[in-house]
Amino acid sequence: MAADAPQSDPVQQEEPKQKRRRAVEACVSCRTRKSRCSGQRPTCSTCTELGVTCQYISTGNSHDIVVVGKEHFQAIENRLNQLESLLRENSSSPRGTKRSHSDVESTHRTVPTPNSTLSDGVTRASIGHQGSADGMGVLVFGDEEDRAYFGPSSNISFTSDISRTLKRLSRSRGNFTPGSRHTSLFDLHIARVSRPSSPVAHPTPWTANGSHLESTPTSIFYLPPDEETLSLIDQYFADTGMLFPYIHEETFRETYAQLKSNHTVTRRTWLGVLNIVLALATLSTVLPVGDGEKRRVEAEAFYHRANALCAEHVMNGASLEIVQYLLLVTQYMQGTRSSNQTWTTHGLAVKVALQLGLHSAETSKRLPPVEREMRKRTWFGCVVLDRNLSMTFGRPPSIPEHYSRLELPIYYDTFEERQRQIEARQRCRYSTDSFNATIRLSCVLSRTLDLIYDSNLGTEEKIPSYELITRILRLRQSLEEWTTPLPTHMTLIKAQECMTDIGKNPTIDRFRIILTMRYHNLRLLIHRAILMRLCELIDDCDDVDSSDTLVLQDIARSTVYISIESATEMIGIVRSLVEMQWAQRGLLGVWWCALYHTFDAALVIFTVFLLAKRSSFISLPAPHSTYSLKTTFFGCIQPLQHLDVGNPTISKCCRRLEKLGEVWNALEPNVEPSMAYTVPSHQITPPELDHAISDVPFLDFDFMPDGAFDVSDGFLAGGGF
Repeated sequence: MAADAPQSDPVQQEEPKQKRRRAVEACVSCRTRKSRCSGQRPTCSTCTELGVTCQYISTGNSHDIVVVGKEHFQAIENRLNQLESLLRENSSSPRGTKRSHSDVESTHRTVPTPNSTLSDGVTRASIGHQGSADGMGVLVFGDEEDRAYFGPSSNISFTSDISRTLKRLSRSRGNFTPGSRHTSLFDLHIARVSRPSSPVAHPTPWTANGSHLESTPTSIFYLPPDEETLSLIDQYFADTGMLFPYIHEETFRETYAQLKSNHTVTRRTWLGVLNIVLALATLSTVLPVGDGEKRRVEAEAFYHRANALCAEHVMNGASLEIVQYLLLVTQYMQGTRSSNQTWTTHGLAVKVALQLGLHSAETSKRLPPVEREMRKRTWFGCVVLDRNLSMTFGRPPSIPEHYSRLELPIYYDTFEERQRQIEARQRCRYSTDSFNATIRLSCVLSRTLDLIYDSNLGTEEKIPSYELITRILRLRQSLEEWTTPLPTHMTLIKAQECMTDIGKNPTIDRFRIILTMRYHNLRLLIHRAILMRLCELIDDCDDVDSSDTLVLQDIARSTVYISIESATEMIGIVRSLVEMQWAQRGLLGVWWCALYHTFDAALVIFTVFLLAKRSSFISLPAPHSTYSLKTTFFGCIQPLQHLDVGNPTISKCCRRLEKLGEVWNALEPNVEPSMAYTVPSHQITPPELDHAISDVPFLDFDFMPDGAFDVSDGFLAGGGF
């Protein structure tokens, strides 16, 4: 019977194997293990076998899911590659030659643009930058433009005053129109602040051997090797940290040592302070020729990490570390092309300091002595920087004079129990002496801004000349009284002594040189107001009976003498140190302060020359002559170029001085020293002057085609302190 049973056909017996369907959506567990998922719900077969929880993440019903073909993805990828190619071409083209909106839009209407990531792992959107694509398509942004006020004490105002004088001296004698017929004289102190278009190209970091890195550490908690970090910490406390000692060095080093040994929990704000210390030390380091750009890129990486660590705490918290962090960022920004951020960041530091009561002795009296001293020094750091920025930006100070009532800082070793080595204790005392001298000098600066420049309020009221002279004489006396209590190791130094007296103690040499530069810079600021009043009288000298003119004549000679003396000393000190070894060049402090001082002194020398050539009652005091002034003026350009090779801000300042030199040569051709005293003043303007003046870009500073004196330049925010 069994044999009679029909045999099944082997072909029919083998049913065709159906191709296993791929699950439209895999569960979370299968995705994590990268294993096949049956897609069964509520639990897939794999999760059932393993006994794990099966979960699905879906944005809609399964009926709404659409399976997209491979060709569609390939088309999207091709369009994305084409768009990336266009963006690379656009970013590599010179600034100002942007691709039109229609060219980019024709590629594709909607292109997803992921947030780019900074070296600290934080997306640009988190710090204020946004993508350039939305539902309307790809947008190509132009330069953002704001207006910024620069009052009478600023460098912008000084160059504007010189520009008006040169315009008046030209044979055309046309009305001064700063770049536009629609701009009035009332707008002369309102300059344009341009920001780069979006997206902004960021420089590629460098390796230690000078080659570019393809990628940077993505963690905001990244720190360089221990040896490099300690070297930068040493650099900071040997330079900026010694001039502005509001961070307690021993406590800072102990915290870092504990961090490296993994024996402590570190605050994000302290790690942010560490990164901005490293950024400031990197930016201010005196390195061999050609390392300026590398130093800037490395410093920027430290700054971005510090910003990512502290950005949220700055807006939502208040602590001594936050104030110190903001002060460090302010000082760092002075050496970058971020003048707006410099002013804004310092304003925030002052508000947080007031919130903490750093200005109040009553608030701090129950705190431990070290913390009490740190709070006091941090407050004075706010005060000194506030007056410095008020001077350089020409804006009203954020801290009134009567807010500064705390006693001056004292030596740490008078109340600390820790034992320091003799050299370290002496260096700490020198730092305190220098800081106290700077605080006292900033008080004279505050009175100068108030009495001479009306606190930079920009009012239309003009101080009468006799009253202006009275105030200047009082400030002269205050400035000389400032020098009286200086310790013997902090006395001012002369330019001729730089070649012979420095080198024995670099720490003391640095303090003496920087205090001397600050003293002469303030001296020039005081007397600059008289120089500008005298410039207003050029070509109006026939009216010698004018009481205003007669009053100014009485002080003109002493003003010219003091201006020449201070400007010549400042330029001489910079020349002497720059021409020496790299180690001696570091005695000038950070490069942006040395640039500010030298550039300002050169402008004063040029102004005195104009007065000597065009005013009938201005004569140069012996042994000075127009020839010696010309030698001093042209002699500062080359040292500036070597102050920090490859620095774009320094290069721009040197080009401006070279343009002024062309005006100088047009006014006075080269003469021999023996003929210098006989060159007649008040000459008729030579024909060459018209061409030279028309070729000076900063005459119309508000509309500068080549960006001369762009207010984002670091030297405008740098200043004398």
